[in-house]
Amino acid sequence: MDLERYQRQLILPGFGREGQERLRKSCVLVVGLGGLGSVVSTYLVYAGVGRIKIVDADTVEPTNLNRQILYSPADIGEKKALVAAKKLSEMNPEVEVLPYHLKIGDSGWEAVLDGVDLVVDGLDNLEARFVVNQEVFNRGIPYIYGGVEGLSGMITTLIPGETPCLSCVVRRAPGERGSIPVLGPVAGLVASMEALEAIKLLSGLGELLKGRLLYIDGSSWDFAFIEISRRKDCKICRRVSHD
Repeated sequence: MDLERYQRQLILPGFGREGQERLRKSCVLVVGLGGLGSVVSTYLVYAGVGRIKIVDADTVEPTNLNRQILYSPADIGEKKALVAAKKLSEMNPEVEVLPYHLKIGDSGWEAVLDGVDLVVDGLDNLEARFVVNQEVFNRGIPYIYGGVEGLSGMITTLIPGETPCLSCVVRRAPGERGSIPVLGPVAGLVASMEALEAIKLLSGLGELLKGRLLYIDGSSWDFAFIEISRRKDCKICRRVSHD
């Protein structure tokens, strides 16, 4: 392990070599490689997470380029997962990056979760998030949820047995929608928070957003913490024992 590379985080109080070693031994799955996932995966690679699995079924499109920082015009038409894996591996050769060009919910997608310590959300639709939510709670894997629209965003950390699941927080998926407006820096802001939360969770640093949803209004710079709780009738949480 190249300790010089991580020197600025190694000297962080409460982190040190022990925290770095925890990152090195961890495996994170980033689902979705758009405005959120491209930023999250970049920071996790730079931080030295040992193994990162990345999943996306899309190809690079011109409309991605206002916020999805892993791609350039030369990548248009290419598979996001493969382009991202190549660039991420170049950023930090010590990190094993495993790309999967597949759609969440397709037959056999659950196998990607094997050996994963944490899932971080980079998806752009609730239907896929609900699929991930059910599977990670079945397996007992923590899930960091993040979402953006326009100038607003939100983030929370969902831990089976300790917190409500996503179905408790978001009651139902809306109907089919067109393109969702997003300003690039808003996606980058929420994604950076997701990456920070992931590093904290894996290394044991600081407090997590457990039982709280952080809402961000970029138009006014209002930040609000919203307490979230388990729904008594939630079929997913019902199968998970709570403390």
